[in-house]
Amino acid sequence: VKVTKPLGKEKTAKLGLDIDYAEESTALPVVDVNGGLVGQWNDDNPMKLVRSGDCIVAVNGIQKDVPNMLKSLTNVGQLELLVVKGTTSEIGTEPVASGLLAAEGYYQQVESQQMVAAANDKEVAPQLPVPGAPQTVESAEELARTLAKKRTLNWFVRG
Repeated sequence: VKVTKPLGKEKTAKLGLDIDYAEESTALPVVDVNGGLVGQWNDDNPMKLVRSGDCIVAVNGIQKDVPNMLKSLTNVGQLELLVVKGTTSEIGTEPVASGLLAAEGYYQQVESQQMVAAANDKEVAPQLPVPGAPQTVESAEELARTLAKKRTLNWFVRG
């Protein structure tokens, strides 16, 4: 999603988004779209709507840093938002939960792609084993299993 605030109104132009803000979070769940620049985006792009339950995972390339993502949203004129689609309308999930689930799925997908790319790089340029040294090269599947076991997920419930 690319939106541009009017010149001279970078700090006052309305995005038209109600988002859930938690400093410890890694993304910004969309609670509601109510006009503004994102509402105009939705009018102009009916096949790529930003909706309640979606989640902003990057603002101008800034990811997993909610305070700096918010600074960019409020202070920068040209905005490029990476929005992942939630599932609110499909299964009746609350918008915040839907957005956070979508963000977590996106981050897992990116991490998996990075692991596969790293494994492919190892396969392209294999290193010769040093006699007597322990072997540390893992397959992509073993690496994924190891990371999955180490991954912890903290959920914050808002009342």
